[in-house]
Parts: sequence; C-alpha cells; structure tokens
Amino acid sequence: MGQCPDRDENPHCGGCGREVVWTRGPCPYCGSTTQAHTRTASLTIGIRLSEASARLRHPGKKNFLVEIVQGLFPSKDQGLHKGVELTRTIDRANDAYTETVVDAETGQKLRECREPLSQHRHESRSSE
Repeated sequence: MGQCPDRDENPHCGGCGREVVWTRGPCPYCGSTTQAHTRTASLTIGIRLSEASARLRHPGKKNFLVEIVQGLFPSKDQGLHKGVELTRTIDRANDAYTETVVDAETGQKLRECREPLSQHRHESRSSE
C-alpha cells in the first residue's frame, strides 16, 4: 500500500478498525494485512445573515485547499437594486474554479465561469 503524503494521525487496522502500531506482518488482533489511514484537515465556516463561506485546510498549512462562498452581495451596478447572488468555489486540490453571479431580483444569470484554477485570472466586473 502507498504511503499517505501527510503524517498519519490514527493508523489503524482496515479489518477490525483498532489502532495499531504497524510493523511488518498482520494485525495482532484480527490477522488482517489491510492498513487504514486517517488524515485530518480543519474546516472554518463563517456565516452572516446574507452570506456563508467555508475554507478547508490541512493543519499547519497556510493556504486553504477548498473555499466556498455563497450569498447575497451588493452590486456596483446601480441597476441591480437588490444586489447579486454569488456562488464561488475555489478548489486547489482539483485545480478548479467555478463562479456564478445571478441578479437577486430577477434570477437572471449574469455570469458563469468554470475553468481550471491555474488558468483563472480575476477580472473586474461592474455586476459584482
């Protein structure tokens, strides 16, 4: 079995589920040779009345793996009186960027972007 890239916090037997200090050979409790590994990541969720956001990151790492933002935001466009509904996902783990901007009053889709994060460049929009 390949090694996990991060340090295993809870190596355990894939057969019986007990925490085991693995050396060579089968599990001393059930005889299984299957190892299971648990990796821990932290999730921060921020919620306001009009929006919610969440970031998933590995402990000890500066940059987040995934960020999700969703909510109602004011618009710079004076014609969008009720603002815009924004849904944005930045997924570094899968090199993905998605963003949808909808007129909060009419429900009309104003912008949709789905592209590899590595190719995404922020552009100033009057509708946001």
